Amino acid sequence: MRIKWLLIAISTIAIVSLIFPITFVAADSLVTNMNSAQNSGQTWLEHIISISPEESHSWAGAYLKNGQTCYDLNGEPDAYLFAIENNGIVGHVIVGGANYGFPVFEAGESAPPQIPSAQLIQSTVEKSLGLVVNLNDIGKPIKLLYLGVDSLFVLHNINGNLIATNLIFGKSERYSNLKSYLAAPSEYLAHKLSVDNATSSNIGPLWPSHVEFTEMYYYRDDNNGQTQCGPCSGVSIGMHYRPSCPNLPSNYNMYNVLYNTMSAGLGFVLTGNYGPGWTQMASYNGYYFMSSTYQNVIPSDYSNIVIPDLNSGWPSGLACHHITGGHWRAIKGYDSSSTHFIICTDQAAQDSRQFLNWDALPDNFHDLVVIMH
Repeated sequence: MRIKWLLIAISTIAIVSLIFPITFVAADSLVTNMNSAQNSGQTWLEHIISISPEESHSWAGAYLKNGQTCYDLNGEPDAYLFAIENNGIVGHVIVGGANYGFPVFEAGESAPPQIPSAQLIQSTVEKSLGLVVNLNDIGKPIKLLYLGVDSLFVLHNINGNLIATNLIFGKSERYSNLKSYLAAPSEYLAHKLSVDNATSSNIGPLWPSHVEFTEMYYYRDDNNGQTQCGPCSGVSIGMHYRPSCPNLPSNYNMYNVLYNTMSAGLGFVLTGNYGPGWTQMASYNGYYFMSSTYQNVIPSDYSNIVIPDLNSGWPSGLACHHITGGHWRAIKGYDSSSTHFIICTDQAAQDSRQFLNWDALPDNFHDLVVIMH
């Protein structure tokens, strides 16, 4: 996985404001739902601040602003994107819509993705789809689409073609080819109920130690611009184990070894290569006792695998698949005191602490690899 497309965009092409007019909807219910989503997100934010073990947190005293409505493939509002403000933008929150009961779906310490310029949309559409378009044919964005983790899109009408561009990874796709990777409202509620029934109510949060993002990953950025999320998340897991495995290589060298042992040169680290690649790297440094398991994610994994394994000191790699590819992140903590959250480090969003709502992950689209000591 190459380095986050948004970072390249910022360094090369000016980005227009995230706030844009949505002219096709003007209903009191949208305003009411936006307010409900903002209140829900603010309540969650204050809860997280209250249970954080850190005396000083960048979110202390923060508030949500710049709400944007996101839509599903049926044209219905399914989520709301907010910036977290605290003397500057210090994060983002995505809150589910009314059909979900306004739960927080995602949050992190990175700023909300912004809408790219027409020049960048032109370049991305041509690169992704082979469509040659003129700048004059790229009008204002129609709307935002939220289709699940790693699937936040902006929609344009370009010469009669509805084109959606992923704001996380910078790839374009025809609207007609899109699919949702967000649990449907009924599936979400069923997930939540099943995990509630299987999870002890007195389990508190397990927080990963907080370090700056630049300390979490090493970006391999050679002449080919190679940067892969598989090895990057593997380095994050390696940093977790380094206190008990001091002979593990440096972040720089660990990335380079994992790039080879995970077969990252194929373009995306396959689930079956992730764990064996990580343990092979560890064995090169004398740690032959490391092992791994993997499986497709189902709701019960939260209470049966994620929580007990993290309590045992075993982090995981999570592969989230979507229409424009796939992405690995490291699971290093959880919070089940409000909703069933996993706490991750994420190379694409540059989040050293990212919250994902486990119940919103649909069945059979995500893979979990546990690295065991």
